[in-house]
Amino acid sequence: MKLKEILEICYGKDQKNVEVDSSEIPILGSGGIIGYSSKYLYDKESVLIGRVGTIATPFYINKPFWTVNTLFYTKIDVTKVIPRYLYYWLLTKNLNVHREGSAVPRLTRKNLNELELVLPPINTQQHIVNTIGSVDDLIENYQGRIKIICKILSASLKQFREKTFIKYYDPQIIKSGIDKFDNTKIYIDTSKVDGINTISGGDLITYENKPSRANMKPIKNSVWFAKMKDSSKKIIVTSYDLDLVKNTIFSTGFLGISESTKLPISLLSAIIISDDFNTQRDLNSVGTTMAGINNETFLKILVPKLYENQIEEYDKKYKSFIYELSLLRQKINKLKQIKQQLLNKYF
Repeated sequence: MKLKEILEICYGKDQKNVEVDSSEIPILGSGGIIGYSSKYLYDKESVLIGRVGTIATPFYINKPFWTVNTLFYTKIDVTKVIPRYLYYWLLTKNLNVHREGSAVPRLTRKNLNELELVLPPINTQQHIVNTIGSVDDLIENYQGRIKIICKILSASLKQFREKTFIKYYDPQIIKSGIDKFDNTKIYIDTSKVDGINTISGGDLITYENKPSRANMKPIKNSVWFAKMKDSSKKIIVTSYDLDLVKNTIFSTGFLGISESTKLPISLLSAIIISDDFNTQRDLNSVGTTMAGINNETFLKILVPKLYENQIEEYDKKYKSFIYELSLLRQKINKLKQIKQQLLNKYF
């Protein structure tokens, strides 16, 4: 059976006339949520597939949404296939091999429509969806806890109304450069990170064949954020994150800051994950086609000003939340491994 026999692949639309500051309807691009809409483009279960940009990983959604033209959405014949089953099946397919174009690779409806699959009976589909879905539900619960912690940390800074440039804290910016290593490491670029501490996969590299941007070494008690304007990708590395320290290399698309006496990991993390920081990062971004922050403009970011005694008190009160973020990341990673094993089993 071909994909075109069970669904219709639809183009997203420009969001210019529907975008609002806040609503329950997300605007989605190939990289995830990029804004919010006053009305929906489609309001039924759908599987979303990147057309250009991030095309290898499909999305599943079960609420009203709007997509832009970098992302296909699907109208699915639910009498033939359970939408979430289709989503799990697509996760096992390397959609990159179906791209066209060299300068700007993209997926086409024609190529997607010709993909072939064998559908088991609906009751078998439902069993598979229930099994893998139970793991997804746990992942979602842990990700929900991460969001709660981030809100707590962001709100904790509101009491400090005095502002100063982040240079006040003498932040220890991590320089690019890595030591030569044997065997392989996992390369994490910004496309592999979604939100706070959510890392999806990575590319195995050797020292000899590493990309030129694979040149940042994560260290204990450091915080990393994507330099690119409008990005919310952040990674917190604590003493519990030895897997990241030992086994990964980060992209130069991240800017990393290490903990110091004036900027303990608790305060550093709270500052970097706050919405105010995102706003300041964007205001201080430079460049036209790929606007972003650099080491120099980073020092001009305005942040809450805490004095020595306040820093000590803050660290005592909030450090445990930072360690919890590390533990949640590890739990999510283990669940993702279980999910992959189930995908391999059923597909």
